[in-house]
Amino acid sequence: MAGVPPEALSIVVPAHRIAALLPECLASIRAQGGAGCPVILVDDGSGDLPSATRADLAARFGGRLTWLHQPHSGPGAARNAGLALVDTPWVTFLDGDDVLAGEGLPALLCAAEAGVDIVFSNKTVSWQLPPRIETLLDFSDQVRVPIREVPCEARLSCHGKLFRTGFLRAHGIRFPEGMLWEDIVFSHQTYRHAGRVSAVAAVTYQWRKRPPGVGSITQKPLDPAAIRDRFRQVEMSVAISETPEWRANFGGSFAFAALLRRRLSPVFRAMRAPAAEGQAARALALIRELCEPHAALLLAEPGAGREIFERVLALDLAGIRALGNPSRGSAP
Repeated sequence: MAGVPPEALSIVVPAHRIAALLPECLASIRAQGGAGCPVILVDDGSGDLPSATRADLAARFGGRLTWLHQPHSGPGAARNAGLALVDTPWVTFLDGDDVLAGEGLPALLCAAEAGVDIVFSNKTVSWQLPPRIETLLDFSDQVRVPIREVPCEARLSCHGKLFRTGFLRAHGIRFPEGMLWEDIVFSHQTYRHAGRVSAVAAVTYQWRKRPPGVGSITQKPLDPAAIRDRFRQVEMSVAISETPEWRANFGGSFAFAALLRRRLSPVFRAMRAPAAEGQAARALALIRELCEPHAALLLAEPGAGREIFERVLALDLAGIRALGNPSRGSAP
């Protein structure tokens, strides 16, 4: 594979209140030979990046760093703002509190070639509390294959992937704004339209998970906004999967009830915490409200799926907690 040089790839880095972590993020690009890559850093209303810090980062990056400041609007809007400035054939997304891993960038650049819409790769997840690292090896080396031949559903974030810029623009693919899990919807849109894709077995991305309370709302499963956005993401992804392009790629669409149950599983797990009973009861009331318009569909799911939704619609918190008992063998 011939691949492309670093200057053919733009790296969009959204940053919000992560000044202490940002230098390491940018240093990881340089360490992998990415000093020639245009980097678009979108300061998403941080308030913790003084002008001296900005000047220092720009100087150490050799003038290839574009700094864009905007009022805090969330990662979807930040990535969209950066994407609008991309003028290279390829683009990737690197969150400002994460780093490129190993020798991953050269492997990705080598796989970026004509006739490919997306390049997939592997990643690690590093957890701060308790400290541990999990390596996710979903992809082997594959060259210009139909997207259905790679395990794309194993990687629903936008990270550790290269996208052909012309492909994204030809199909008007952007991140939804003002919601959580926006990169899942973005990824499903790319999967809907992708033709040939490649994958590399290299680990290219390290996702650094911060402790609850330090990280984002996505680490607070009982939060009402997080619950509402889980429903919104499922509805959007199901709609994408019902398009002719998706069915041509994958042969079928998502089952709404099964997808919703998977997306709500962290919420159901959080409901089992004894100290969370009051918050769990409020979360359950909200879930029932959101489930009621889909009740007939949800109750048509067989087995454990029907059981959990029966308890949701009955506001049976004790029953939902009982389903989490390993002795029942039917945890959601």
